[in-house]
Amino acid sequence: MESNTEKKSLSDIAYSQIKNMLLEFELHPGSAVTEIMFMQKFGISRTPVRQALQRLEQEGFMRLTPRKGWFVAGVSLRDIQEIFVVREALEGIAARLAAELLPQEVLDGLNLYMEKISSQEQTKDIDEVDPGDILHEKIFEAVNNQQMNRVLRLYNDQLRRFHIMASKLPGRALLSYKEHYEILRALTERNGEKAEKAMREHINSSKRSILDAVVNESYGKWFECQP
Repeated sequence: MESNTEKKSLSDIAYSQIKNMLLEFELHPGSAVTEIMFMQKFGISRTPVRQALQRLEQEGFMRLTPRKGWFVAGVSLRDIQEIFVVREALEGIAARLAAELLPQEVLDGLNLYMEKISSQEQTKDIDEVDPGDILHEKIFEAVNNQQMNRVLRLYNDQLRRFHIMASKLPGRALLSYKEHYEILRALTERNGEKAEKAMREHINSSKRSILDAVVNESYGKWFECQP
């Protein structure tokens, strides 16, 4: 018989694996899933699988329909709009603060990193490169605002799903590189106002790309078009 500790551990494993399948679109929004399919895939019992699915339901990734079973939750266009309102405000403020708080050695390292990516343009399609994650990470490390980080962490996984879609649009990665370069340049100049403006423009550009991805026929069927 499994102990409570073992059940929790198996539940965490199932949660992580199912969530990764969701974020990588191995499980498409709107598709039906069963506890049995995950039991067989992961080689574990029903209880930890059910616990994992219930946890994902609380996070908005799964939906349990009476007498029909589990479904991968669709993505609401309203969700995208609302999340990006929050993201633009918080990340804009973070960029402004980081212009004063980022250590010089971190800025130097980021500039070297961006230059290295740029130098690869002759030998590698820069559309495959998006340096955004590390820049955003360093900004929030420098600001060190736990409440701000907590709020954005709630949206992080949903945003990851959206960005996977947007990144497949032709030219999006190159545009993202240019936008992040502008943010970094403002940070290097220690210009908080300019850094906030560049970050807000980047966030809005990212939102537009995601909405463009939504209207793409291959993604549109996965979205819940609520107002």
